[in-house]
Amino acid sequence: IIKHKLSSLGFTEIYNSSLVSEDLFSKAKMDIEPSLKLQNPLSNEHEYLRRSLIPNLLQNIKENQNHQEQPLYLFELANIYLPRGKNDLPEEKPILTLVTDKIDFRHHKGLVESLLDNLKIRKLKFSPLDHESLTWDINSTAHIYSGKNYLGLLGKPSSQVLDNFGLTKDVFVTNLDVSTISNLCSSIHHGKPLPKYPSVIEDITVQSNKKIGELIKKIKNAESEAKDII
Repeated sequence: IIKHKLSSLGFTEIYNSSLVSEDLFSKAKMDIEPSLKLQNPLSNEHEYLRRSLIPNLLQNIKENQNHQEQPLYLFELANIYLPRGKNDLPEEKPILTLVTDKIDFRHHKGLVESLLDNLKIRKLKFSPLDHESLTWDINSTAHIYSGKNYLGLLGKPSSQVLDNFGLTKDVFVTNLDVSTISNLCSSIHHGKPLPKYPSVIEDITVQSNKKIGELIKKIKNAESEAKDII
């Protein structure tokens, strides 16, 4: 279902190797540790079992960015590998990572919301990043929740990461926990009757220092009949 919906949104699926290099993670300002290292790797490019899909997809964007003028919509749905005990096999955790370029934050966020809405995942909330990060631009990055369930992260890589990969256009990434999404999604569709009266659209200008998410939440709490706030 996830792949079918992403295809309908214009995304192209990518398959990357599960083996990565320390240098690739360093470019993404992500620690390679804790990761499982092969005892006899064939090359330095394939030393570790990946613990994130993000570095590979940023490299995919770089390799394809100059070959077309249209925005790139790429995704990978695959396992990452997290170490357990010393002699135990790694935990295989399914992750969905989306990467786009040449579109802005709102457009990328809209694509993610469309995917989650199609999966019937409700009560979405986007919480700003609350700490400094070498990997992410703190002003353009947010955690994603469904109620109290943590789904993942949506954001823009930091300027240093973009420079490291040689990326020149706006690039946004969404990283989602597939297990959590699978537990929350539903195939049941609920209908509602058509309204008896035409909708009333109010165009209001608000001046405030609060974040837009906080303002929308206050409006919804104050007026239960407000259906859509854009």
